[in-house]
Amino acid sequence: MKKHMPALGALFLVVLLAFAGCTGAGASSSEAAQPAQSTAASSESAAPAEAEITEGGEKTRVAMIFSGYRGDKSYLDFVYAGAARAMEDLDIDFKLLESDNSADWESNLVAMAEEGYDLVIGGSTQFAEIITRQAPNFPDVDFAVIDAVVLDQPNVVSASFSFADGAYLAGIAAATVANDTNIPGIDGNKVIGVVSALDVPPIQDAIEGFRKGVESVDPEIKLITSVVGGFNDPITAKSLTEAQIDQGASVLYAPAGGSSIGVLEAAVERGKYVVLFDAYEEGDYADAILTSVWRGIDKIVYEIIEKYTQGTFEAGTVYVNTVENGMTTLSDFENFKRITGDAFPADMVTEVDKAIAEMKDGTLVVKDEISGVDVE
Repeated sequence: MKKHMPALGALFLVVLLAFAGCTGAGASSSEAAQPAQSTAASSESAAPAEAEITEGGEKTRVAMIFSGYRGDKSYLDFVYAGAARAMEDLDIDFKLLESDNSADWESNLVAMAEEGYDLVIGGSTQFAEIITRQAPNFPDVDFAVIDAVVLDQPNVVSASFSFADGAYLAGIAAATVANDTNIPGIDGNKVIGVVSALDVPPIQDAIEGFRKGVESVDPEIKLITSVVGGFNDPITAKSLTEAQIDQGASVLYAPAGGSSIGVLEAAVERGKYVVLFDAYEEGDYADAILTSVWRGIDKIVYEIIEKYTQGTFEAGTVYVNTVENGMTTLSDFENFKRITGDAFPADMVTEVDKAIAEMKDGTLVVKDEISGVDVE
């Protein structure tokens, strides 16, 4: 899983804002309206896993900084789930600072470093530049950044993600469903809609990987693509999705961050299905979710903290989550089984599992060819 990325790929990943951390602000809950607050997991938290803050003794002190709030049922909740598991399993003190105010992010990170935390984790892409500036000022503190890459810093670990390989699996699932008229809402038009947030290299990789997955099932399926123009514009996303459904799309693919809400709204209203990135399959829109690409965000957060507590933390390392190394996968289809009942396409699972096995044994290689993430 330890990989090294070309500098160009790293730059593109910083530009992306990653389907992800940028969505946290738009999804913040009403209880989390105060910026720069220190938070421990509690019964009031909307996070997917809960654990009490641990204190005292000679425990490893870990701080995490968010550019938003838990409760988004997506990226930030996955990041926190990894930390929550670490709190349960490992001997650590943990502190979380959450804010959707960009003016707080750097001061929050500096405050944790000044307080003497052993490991300070920037929870999303927005912290790449901040850590690049601040890490040299705190040589006795180690840092990690999630969903971005910081190069040439001796006290920083980076965790990034391949987009194309997980998207390839999603393409297999989407094409299988698009061809199965036994599933309610599928009309056999051989059309899949793609609604993306931005036209930038990492998302282009996510679309190209998806396209290859679709073509591996049925090269006659047509993709209709639209670009929202931002990660937090569900109104535009809904309008674009409605237009794609009108053109025959029964399945939608939405590498669109917070804009995906608009895709889901349209799909729920029209009885269609959506493939997402990093989504918990619950809530008001669950009946429209076919599957989600799970990039192993919680896994890599846990692993970084675990390595630190074990003394095997290798500063300067760049980790890249892939299907090959077992970190990236699709959701388990339990939600879609609930939706479709007896019409659930078992062959979809067979084909996805086959592709996963081929990626792991090297017979199938799906690269991020545009943004340059090295998955070999």
